[in-house]
Amino acid sequence: MSRTRIVKGKYTIIIGGDYNLYSKENIVTTAQGAITEIGVENGVTYGNPKEPPILKIDILADAVVHFRPKNNWKGEFGFDWFRIEDTEKICGVKIPGDIDYENSIGSYDKYPSIQSAKFSKNNDMVNRLKRDYGNIYSIPWLKKDNAPVDYIVPCIIAPQFRIVTLSLGVNLKNVEEAPKNITIAYDKKLFKIETSLGEGTNSYKVMNIENDPIFNYANIPIKTEKNFYNLPNEVKITCLTKNSQNSKIRVLADGKEAGFLNIYANAEQEMKIVLISVKADFGNPIGENEEKNKGKIRGKEELKKVLNSIGIRPVFEDLELDLTKTRNGISENMDLKNTSIINEVGDLKALSGNVNGKDFDEYLEDEFRNRIKDTNGNFLYKNHLRIYYVNQIAKMWVNGGEGQIGGKGQINKGVCIMYIGEL
Repeated sequence: MSRTRIVKGKYTIIIGGDYNLYSKENIVTTAQGAITEIGVENGVTYGNPKEPPILKIDILADAVVHFRPKNNWKGEFGFDWFRIEDTEKICGVKIPGDIDYENSIGSYDKYPSIQSAKFSKNNDMVNRLKRDYGNIYSIPWLKKDNAPVDYIVPCIIAPQFRIVTLSLGVNLKNVEEAPKNITIAYDKKLFKIETSLGEGTNSYKVMNIENDPIFNYANIPIKTEKNFYNLPNEVKITCLTKNSQNSKIRVLADGKEAGFLNIYANAEQEMKIVLISVKADFGNPIGENEEKNKGKIRGKEELKKVLNSIGIRPVFEDLELDLTKTRNGISENMDLKNTSIINEVGDLKALSGNVNGKDFDEYLEDEFRNRIKDTNGNFLYKNHLRIYYVNQIAKMWVNGGEGQIGGKGQINKGVCIMYIGEL
């Protein structure tokens, strides 16, 4: 969405307090004459950009409904939410990966693989992630540490004609004055929704709506024994079309908005992925004969399943990257046989190690780009996701102890490394 304002004369703004301007990208000021900035007290200062304040929308209903995966969800459909460690309470079992994002997002003061590294929570990073989910809501009557609880809208990719089952958690403001009706409102041309009370219809009696031309309404059970109750595997959603645009499902409590679920476009997209078996001598041989020091490609079917769940059709290609020789193929490659990349017991330093001044992942990328080219000398896999399989054990320090890690990813750069050495 863009906006242009043209003023032919002077344009003056008078503000009684501070004037703050935030931009996710660049701010460009252009003038045919001079640009003058005057700070009466402290002059003009420049520093690191600050995050804009979060604007929250209050949920005014006397109930709020949280969407979570079904209790045996294993990634067979795409579902994401801002984790707050509530799946055990809502789904009946704790979903793997459900950690408290609020206290887990931040940075280390040095490489995490260094034993003395200290972690610090970063509120700006937390808020940045919250914004990625869209509008941020607040529940004024539901408090944690004397502050209203945020409601971050979860999102889902529902494949066409496949039934997607979700669990619900319901907070009531007052069990003695609970809503008379809680219902899911959805576009009936796009979805079919069924709860334990039946499939949605085009009638919403609380709002005196009959034969709604756009929406259907599926009722949710109301339980007034406690202020919170869970409904595991309560909602079944079927997407009736292939959509190229995102949409939203709303929950209404006596007509007021009480929850949301973002439905992302489910039109299939293709992704090219090259799986690279790295053969390299780290001075710590693993395996025998032809498999010695060779990273075996694993998990292809599992990756395919996850990508299919979010509307991506992967096209795989398998390759071997042999680093046992130098690029000219004549001399033995000694780059990886040094203490800067391997510790005293032969384990790979996953994050603090370097090879000739490069991080290990940068080294792999540089070697791959310079060894795998077409006849014109062009890199062949610029537009591929590149996954390297390294037959080494990789270690880093976590919470004061040393632990083995399975991989390191820089998806924004199209690179991922899997460390598959056995203990």
